[in-house]
Amino acid sequence: MFVRKRKNRSGSITVVVVDKSSGKFLERANFGSSSHPEEINRLVDKARDYILRYDVQQLLDFVGTSKKASPSRYTSRDEEEKD
Repeated sequence: MFVRKRKNRSGSITVVVVDKSSGKFLERANFGSSSHPEEINRLVDKARDYILRYDVQQLLDFVGTSKKASPSRYTSRDEEEKD
């Protein structure tokens, strides 16, 4: 899934979440439209939060900053060699 900003005839921009599977694009959620840049950025952030919450694919965290993945569950090769 990804966020798409689509321009309308009126000049405003609509923010939608799109899923591409089986070679077809499917709009999953519409978050609204606006012509103000601040409002568009807010809608994009809201759409990204939606993707993180409802996407089947999990976000991999290699730095250890995500709340979803716990890096303490995984060990590196250096840690295995110490044992």
